[in-house]
Amino acid sequence: MTRYAPVIKRDHGRMLYRDHKPYFAPDSLDDLTGPAQGIFILPHSVRWQNEKVRTFDVTVDVERRCAYRDLISEGTDEQQCEFINKELLIQDFPHIFLAERAYKLWKDSFPELAQDG
Repeated sequence: MTRYAPVIKRDHGRMLYRDHKPYFAPDSLDDLTGPAQGIFILPHSVRWQNEKVRTFDVTVDVERRCAYRDLISEGTDEQQCEFINKELLIQDFPHIFLAERAYKLWKDSFPELAQDG
């Protein structure tokens, strides 16, 4: 079962996109079977740029963290499971800048991510 970030309802009645944007997370971190080394290309639906900009080297911290940020922010749970590596995510999570709802969804769903990396 896919996890979803709840919608935020604001007191002032305004509807903001960031409060309704869907964010997904897999059932378990064990489902994250992405590569621990090598190169991968994110799907165009995750990063809407040319192939060169969607290509990441998993062994380069900054590249991997950018890819993981994009996967958590824009990817489906299936895409997350395909490209994110559990151990590397646990290490990187404190260093990945995410929207508040996406961060809370993952941190609340997976307590091991709340630890310092």
